[in-house]
Amino acid sequence: MNNLIKQTLKIIAPNCFFSEKIVFFHIISRYFKIRNFKILSKFLDGHIYKKYHCNIEAGCEIGKKCVFPHPIGIVIGSGVKIGENVKIFQNVTIGGKRNKQNEELIDYPVIHDNVKIFGNTIILGSVEIGSGAIIGACSLVLNDVPPNAIYAGCPAKMIN
Repeated sequence: MNNLIKQTLKIIAPNCFFSEKIVFFHIISRYFKIRNFKILSKFLDGHIYKKYHCNIEAGCEIGKKCVFPHPIGIVIGSGVKIGENVKIFQNVTIGGKRNKQNEELIDYPVIHDNVKIFGNTIILGSVEIGSGAIIGACSLVLNDVPPNAIYAGCPAKMIN
């Protein structure tokens, strides 16, 4: 199976960068998960983790031209929605947080288009990050971020 993946990549994407390969494998994994081929989906998720050292769940939605310049340590939860032209650097965690009213529900972030998320950032809960926003390194985002804003710190606050 591993040889099949390598041969497919050589034909489809011979000169792709890491982030393009990660998104490619994620799209296939998501396709298999939607169609209830869970074993194949888990296999591809494991391949992404083993090869690129990032854990991107098959349930998350990733838009076009999403870039991972340094894909080491990236964790993206299953209900996360990421828009187009988003740039995510190393050691970023984007995940859910249990809903206070209903413990069974998990709220996930929504990241809109043209957002940059720098290294060692954590984004948790039902957070909405507006288009064009920049999240600085080592930030903890627990609240909504307006469009075209720059947020940084722990917890993240707007920087003028």
